[in-house]
Amino acid sequence: MELNGLYRVVYISHSVITDEKLTDELIDIEKKASTYNKHRAISGCLIYCNHMFIQTLEGAKTDVLSLVDIIQHDKRHSGLTLIFSEYIQGRNYNNWSQMKVIFDETLLSKLSQSLEEVASLPLNTLSPEKVQEIMLYVSRFQDS
Repeated sequence: MELNGLYRVVYISHSVITDEKLTDELIDIEKKASTYNKHRAISGCLIYCNHMFIQTLEGAKTDVLSLVDIIQHDKRHSGLTLIFSEYIQGRNYNNWSQMKVIFDETLLSKLSQSLEEVASLPLNTLSPEKVQEIMLYVSRFQDS
């Protein structure tokens, strides 16, 4: 594929945001991301669960990778680890400029249980099976 073909990345990271500041910080992330992503045709989903972020980003490869580089330096999280990256045929998050509030408590509960097992580990040591499990949960948040 060409350099700017449609590309998807998924990363996971540990949040360092205190519970007291969480709501304000998530609002700040949403505002900045919506503006930045809209101008670059980047779509995706940010999930906050169990003091961890899981984010999917889709768009032109150079734009997505530039954004990942910016995100990597954000002091609101640590240990950013890419768990998926490849060219894609189409977007899973067409209608999401960035974030969507997830109300499926059963799904979030299962994801939370899965993340509890890795919360204290260096994220670059995740087993392929654990990555696959996380990706399965993330895929359930995509556009219907």
